[in-house]
Amino acid sequence: MCTRYLKPLLLAAGLTVAAPLRAEVQATAAPPAAQEPEGAVSQSDEAAAAAAAAAAEELQASAGPRPQFKFFSDIRATLSRDRQIKENQTQFSLNEVETLITSELSDKVQVLAEVVYHFEPENNEIALDLERLHVRYSFSRYLNLRFGRVYVPVSHWNYNYHHVIWFQTAANRPEMHRFEDEGGLLPTHAVGFDLSGRLETKALDLDYIALVSNGRGKDPNATQNIIDENKSKAFAGYLLASPNAVPGLSLGASLYVDKLPTEAGPDIKETIVSGYVTYIHDRVEVLAEYNGIRHTEPGSGRVFKTTGYYAQLAYRLGHRWKPYYRYDRQDVPAEADPYFGVRQEIRRHSVGFRVDVLNWNALMAEYSHLDSGGGTGADQFTLRSAFTF
Repeated sequence: MCTRYLKPLLLAAGLTVAAPLRAEVQATAAPPAAQEPEGAVSQSDEAAAAAAAAAAEELQASAGPRPQFKFFSDIRATLSRDRQIKENQTQFSLNEVETLITSELSDKVQVLAEVVYHFEPENNEIALDLERLHVRYSFSRYLNLRFGRVYVPVSHWNYNYHHVIWFQTAANRPEMHRFEDEGGLLPTHAVGFDLSGRLETKALDLDYIALVSNGRGKDPNATQNIIDENKSKAFAGYLLASPNAVPGLSLGASLYVDKLPTEAGPDIKETIVSGYVTYIHDRVEVLAEYNGIRHTEPGSGRVFKTTGYYAQLAYRLGHRWKPYYRYDRQDVPAEADPYFGVRQEIRRHSVGFRVDVLNWNALMAEYSHLDSGGGTGADQFTLRSAFTF
């Protein structure tokens, strides 16, 4: 056995044996001492307790951090009908398997890794994505520092639900809040650092996040994990106020500023403004969010605006059933955006329900009617089984 493990064990054993022997010798060599009051702790007991605590601490430190694992996934079935070509498509899909790994290096330092296994839609091959990896330094509830790959606090949905379907009520994400590599328009991941905290007052609780990171690259679908293609850095700020007078109500806003590199010529200026309101209390769930993306074309100074918003209402029936309705919209410029190119306008109505079959398994069923303008669109039915294990 390694000596670093023998040392604390021998120390503890020695203290256990030596204490009664020392007491016996003292009893025969000296007159009886005054009895200690009932419940008092002797110096020998204090020394033994301190030594045992030190030995346990040394043993724990030598063992190293102990990571905790949590897994999330879901299985999906979809039936869709393209209204223009009048064709149906049915498919079953294995979705992502998300592994969330957390480890406490100390009471002030934590590490988080989020690893996602998924299938490439082009070839059905298994792929692995590192969604998050950061170390967090917790100075107090008012100030925390994270360094690594983090979520961009550019929207409420992205920051609170992200990859895990299990956390959300609806079976699908709003259109604008799809991920970068799925054609989404918002930046969702970045490498850098952020400051976050929570201020609590009698009137309201205020959560904040301030981010400095690598910005977006030339490809809107990629995250700049290793290098930044230009000299600029992206800046984001997030505020969420929760008034104590109305339990469950939160009002928030965020701002994202970046300069986007291009194949040739100066950078494109990007500004993203978001506003959101949520009310989750008792049986009622209300989510509403607006996102506005503004691109300024270099040289000409022309401004291209892309906007999107959704509103979702859900009401829980009993302990397990939660029906919902959501309206989802995305408006794009009449001309091709200098960064996104040509994108579709979206109008979507979705109605469905979530039922928690077990504490760790939920079924979601949703019907959506999608209108892309010009007579194009689709009707889709989605059935999902989401679970954590």
